Amino acid sequence: MSNPRQIPFAEWPAADQAAWDDLFVEGDMLDGVGPARNWAPATRRTNLKHYAQWLGWLEKHGMRLPLAHGQHPWQRATLETVTAYGRSLRAGRSPSTVASALIGLKCVLIRMAPDHDWQWLRDLTNRLKTWARRTTPRPTLISLSLPAVFETCLGRLEDLRGKSCLGPSERTAYRNTLIIALLAVCPIRLRNLAMIEIGTHLLEIGEEWWLVFDAHETKTGETLRYPVHADLVPHLVWYIPHIRPQYRGADETARLWMGLKQAPMSHEAIYDAVTSTSKSLLGTRLSPHEFRSLAATFLSEASASDSLHARALLGHRSPSTTQDHYIRASSIEASRKIASSMRAVRDGGPRHSGVPRSTKDRKQGLISNRTT
Repeated sequence: MSNPRQIPFAEWPAADQAAWDDLFVEGDMLDGVGPARNWAPATRRTNLKHYAQWLGWLEKHGMRLPLAHGQHPWQRATLETVTAYGRSLRAGRSPSTVASALIGLKCVLIRMAPDHDWQWLRDLTNRLKTWARRTTPRPTLISLSLPAVFETCLGRLEDLRGKSCLGPSERTAYRNTLIIALLAVCPIRLRNLAMIEIGTHLLEIGEEWWLVFDAHETKTGETLRYPVHADLVPHLVWYIPHIRPQYRGADETARLWMGLKQAPMSHEAIYDAVTSTSKSLLGTRLSPHEFRSLAATFLSEASASDSLHARALLGHRSPSTTQDHYIRASSIEASRKIASSMRAVRDGGPRHSGVPRSTKDRKQGLISNRTT
């Protein structure tokens, strides 16, 4: 069964257009600000599609789209209508698709009417999320070894570097494989992966290279620091002067990942690059987010104490100020745990080094677009 028509924004009822626009109003504490103004562009686009599909379903089933006088858009969403909407989506669709549609709708409705009692909707989407997880197993993901993934990527990078001349498709393969290898040891969110800038987020400090994201750049509002695996550094250093400059527009930006349209790669382009390259390289289609799951599984299987580091490694929110300091230290320790285990696969010798502790430290040895 096809999805309900996603009604284009220009065809939405005026009340829905106004309610959506109000979510993103910029202002100050006196004027009032939109409750969804901090959504990333990709999140905004995704949730717009979910709401547009909801409107399409209402239209298809004869529900009133032009609202009665004094009625608000969010008032169409009742337990009965949303449950019926969810049941209609279940026909011929995966549990994860249904859960995603209802969760996206929930995100919009709750922000349209934050003072309304939405507990029933939260309960419904929580049940759907649990149902989707239980009925959408990923045995191939469970069987993947994170060190083996990293080793495969390094082998591919070495093969490509060994060629005397790389054509456009091989340069793309090198860039995409490098992205996957970086995700294997630094499982950051897609938003942070796309924003990496040389000299701002990717830093050379002493003998190590680091990925560093300040608090305002992360989903949880906490600073994240990841040491780049030592075996990956030579490939990263080679990519910057040899592969990256061959993309038009690279000299006009500090962004690490360049695309084919004289601009940095978008979130969608990076997502597609990771999924397609992982399928061809590993035999399994992996999204950027699934590297986070692989990292958490890897740590939990290493030992009970290592599993405690997963929360820090993945940048999940800590519940208290005291834990903030523990999380900061643990995220670095978790990265080192993964790096140490992967080195054992290659040469059995873990190496240790210092940790950047201050802005001054971070600015020492800033990298730039190298030409040699």
